[in-house]
Order: sequence, then C-alpha cells, then structure tokens
Amino acid sequence: MCKDERYAEESGDISTVSLYNAIMLGYFREKNHNGAQMVMAQMQIAGVKPDSETYCYLIFNCEFEEKISEYLDQLRQDGIHMSKHIYMSLVSAYARLGNFDMAKQVLENKEIPPKYLNEIKSALIGALASNGKVLDGLIMYDEIKQSGCHLEPKSAIALIENTQTKGELDRLYQLLEELGDSNMWFDGCSRVLLYCVQHNHPNAAIGLLKQLKEKDELSTYMVIDQVFSQIWDMDPVNLDFGMKILHAVKELGLNVSRTSLDFLLSACVKAKDSNRAQLIWTEYESAGLPHNVLTSLRMYQALLLSQKKKATKKLLRKIPKEDVHVRYIIDSCQMAYCSQNLKLPSASRSSSIKRAASKAGSTCKPAASGTEVFRNEAEEAHTGP
Repeated sequence: MCKDERYAEESGDISTVSLYNAIMLGYFREKNHNGAQMVMAQMQIAGVKPDSETYCYLIFNCEFEEKISEYLDQLRQDGIHMSKHIYMSLVSAYARLGNFDMAKQVLENKEIPPKYLNEIKSALIGALASNGKVLDGLIMYDEIKQSGCHLEPKSAIALIENTQTKGELDRLYQLLEELGDSNMWFDGCSRVLLYCVQHNHPNAAIGLLKQLKEKDELSTYMVIDQVFSQIWDMDPVNLDFGMKILHAVKELGLNVSRTSLDFLLSACVKAKDSNRAQLIWTEYESAGLPHNVLTSLRMYQALLLSQKKKATKKLLRKIPKEDVHVRYIIDSCQMAYCSQNLKLPSASRSSSIKRAASKAGSTCKPAASGTEVFRNEAEEAHTGP
C-alpha cells in the first residue's frame, strides 16, 4: 500500500483524491482501519481535500458512533455535499453499531431529495436485515410495496439471506420478483432453495431447481452440492428430502456429482440408515463414479452401524489398507461402534492406532481433514443417544 500512496502523491494527470480513495478502500476491505486512517493523514500532508466518496468509506466503516459525528462535522466544514451514498453509509453504519433508531432517523432528514428516498430506505432495509432486525426490514419492505416502489436488489438479497423463520416462503417468492438482474436472481433463488431445504418444502425446492437449471445449468451444479451439504448438516437429518432431491436432479437430466453423493452418503451414516446408504452406494456406479477409499469408509461406517456383519466384512476386505490413516479410521470405527467380531486383518488394533496417531500428528497434516471427519463421526456415534 505504501507504494500506492507514493504514486498517488506523484500523480498529476489523474485525480489524486480518487487514487487515495481507492487505496483507503483497499485498507478497509482488509479490515485495516489503521491503514485507512494513515491514508487520511497522508491526504492532509499532501494538501488533498477529501470528497464525498472519502467520507462514504470513512462513515460506512466507523467502529464508534462518536467517529460518525466527527466525520459529519468535518464534511460540513469542508463544504462537502451530503450525497445519496453518504446517507446510505450512515444508515448502514448506525445499524451495524446497533443503533437502529438513529439509522431510521436518517430518513427523516428533510434535506434528502425525494428521488433518493427509495434507495436510502432500501439501504436501511438491507442494513436491518443484515444486523438481526429482519422483522423490521420486512415491515419496511411492505411499506415500500404499498407505496408502489421497488426494493433495491442488494437489499432484497439481504432480506432473503437473513429470513430464516418458518412461514415466509411466499414472501421470499415476492422478494425474488425484485431481482431483475440475471446473476442476482440466480443468487436469490439459490438462497430461497436452501430455505426450502431448511423448512422441508420439497416441491417448492424442486420447482426452484428447474428454474435454476433453465437460467444457468453449469452454476446449478454448485447449488445442488450446497443443498446436499445442508441436508447432511441438519439435525435431525431429513433423508426423505434428500432422496426426493436426488430423484429430481436425475429427472432434470443433471449429472449427480461425487460431492453431492458424498454428502448424501454421510447423511445416511449420520441418520444410521444403512438401507439408503446402499442405495446411494449404487448411485455412484450409475453416475460413473468409482468408489474411492473415502466412499468405502463411509459405507463401512453405515454397515457397522446396522450390524450387517457379513456385508461389513466383505467391504472391509476390499478397502486398501496401505495408508496408515485408513487403518486408523477403520480401528476407530470398530471401537466406536462396539463390534468386537470385526477386526482389522493382520494387525493389532492398539498398535495400529498408536502408529497411525503418531504419524498423523507428525507428518501427514494434509490428510488430517479427511481422517478427522471420520474420526469425529465415529466418536459422535459412540457417545450419542
């Protein structure tokens, strides 16, 4: 950043204040408030007057209300006009600092040109939604709709993202209509789809999935992975929902990714449902995805949980055991699931665990993420109800 500041001081052809603003914004994006203040000090030394954009950044990123008042005094002394973006920065800053009354009072300023009121009110709605006041934001949104105005897209996304309570699906559909831009609509629709997962609306989710595919099929695959990730993360796991989405994905002619199947298989383990785990196991083959070690270990867990000893032994023989972490996971699962009859062939359980733990702790950190997942799942199954 220091080189950028020197360049700003030496530049004569380009607007110097714009360069300083860009540098300041960079510091704020890095959460480096000291760096941003240093830029302000350099501007004073260089005799460069801040403009409305400078104060927008400063106010928006204020950490204390006292600084907001200080900057408002400074910009008035500098003869800076209160722009639309300064008002928007004010409502965002007050809301982030928890002073929602002050954020709302900004709209009462009689100096705000009427043509800017809707945008500033939209900024306030987005700020309320992003800072724990979703209900207030929804009430203001209803007021905007009743007045015949529209909500700005960013604020609509903020409301969609932060509306998590039951019974709001129709409202979320309404918010989607505010998104004319294709990319923003896709983002908003993806979030509504995840809401449907959370609150068990399978038919609505499938309908949204169809719309997403029509808009952008390639990006839809990432959304599908997120859906199955959320299904796995839920407690309790809703496997009925997961199987319906899996069927819908195939009906839409979309390929099922390994990531999606991995999440769904892990969800089966979490739900202790070996029958559905077997169905997912065959889905790998249908999708042309070979069973790798991690997939086999997940299936091994599911079979252990169901006490299907014959199938468990058969799968265990097929799992490559050259990797010390694989042996460690197998031993950990056997201990956690209390299966004394299923022992790792040609290895002492205790010595294998000691060797694996020793190597895992000293030399194999990159593999730790995979092993940690299975180890944690095994421990949770052992200690759970």
